[in-house]
Amino acid sequence: MDDDGHLIVIEALLFATLLLGAATYVTLLKPAAVLATDNRLAASADDALFAIVESMNASGESPLDALVRHASICALAINVENCLTHRPPTVDARLRAYLAPGTFYDLYLSNGIDKLPLGPASSWSGPAVGASIVYAPQGYDGIVVPWLSCHATGSPFRADAVFVRAGNPRTNGNVIMTLGAQSVAASQTGSSWVGEFAAPTDPGTIRARWNSSAGEAMAEAPVSTCDLSTLTLQNALASVTLEIRGAQTANPFPGGDVVLSRNISALAAVEGVSVLGSRVDIYSPLPNNGPLLTLTGDASNVSQITWSIPANALYGCYPTVLRVSLHLALTTPIDVEASRASVFCVALASGHVPFEPLYRVHLRVWMPEMGE
Repeated sequence: MDDDGHLIVIEALLFATLLLGAATYVTLLKPAAVLATDNRLAASADDALFAIVESMNASGESPLDALVRHASICALAINVENCLTHRPPTVDARLRAYLAPGTFYDLYLSNGIDKLPLGPASSWSGPAVGASIVYAPQGYDGIVVPWLSCHATGSPFRADAVFVRAGNPRTNGNVIMTLGAQSVAASQTGSSWVGEFAAPTDPGTIRARWNSSAGEAMAEAPVSTCDLSTLTLQNALASVTLEIRGAQTANPFPGGDVVLSRNISALAAVEGVSVLGSRVDIYSPLPNNGPLLTLTGDASNVSQITWSIPANALYGCYPTVLRVSLHLALTTPIDVEASRASVFCVALASGHVPFEPLYRVHLRVWMPEMGE
């Protein structure tokens, strides 16, 4: 090696020594008590995250599923921060069991594009430690919707059902529907299941149960009786369509638009029927207690609604219900609701809808003395 080569090596060694010395100097400046706090917080953050992701209830849902579902609703709220303060308490209780008293934290979920806050944002800008863990929702859920909110005694009656697990529609196995004393096997139509009852006589609750080797789930909805005379609403509902597509690509993606096109011409053509209005209820891919979002339509026969999907939205398939309010000009006029269920799926940037999509949950923790 010539002299220039030796000089380069020596300069590199000196530079590395200076960097190491600077790092050591900074570390030594940090009080031992603060370093101990950092290490303790980092270890407890790892344990706390594992506890909320891995624990499951009797139905196979983790406490985190409920929190993520709530945060998804809050992301669409007018006052996001206020909504997040009313989050389910289970996750906070589990985290507090592992984090030391006086600890503060931020919790959020990443879908690889944007962050979904799982609690109110913090203004803390000082030093903190963090932990993250991969999270895959596993809860089962479904919805069942009668084609009409009431049925005429002795007339055929139909209902749709959609079942989802971890964001994917359940199209395997079988679905049994019951209404009063009748029980029927539903037939699969795309990602939905359709059950047809010959002539139910009992009002009450319609129930749909999905069974497969992977598990089971159940959904129910109320149904009443009414006099529909000779109106052929059931046949007209078979022709009602709700087509859903991405505005930019075939499958919508977080940050993109989804276009929902509905055609209710067949309903409007039935004699004695007036369309009062319509809406589209969009449900979360996670087990739900109600719609994630309601998009209001109008009374026209054919219309479109565009929804801009948040960049921090969940991947997977969203159960979707078209609901149409009708006025029936019978001897005794009545109002009923007609409904059809389907799904649309939010995809990765590649255009593929992930099977059991993965997310990463991040936990940032600190104590005030860390900023001293």
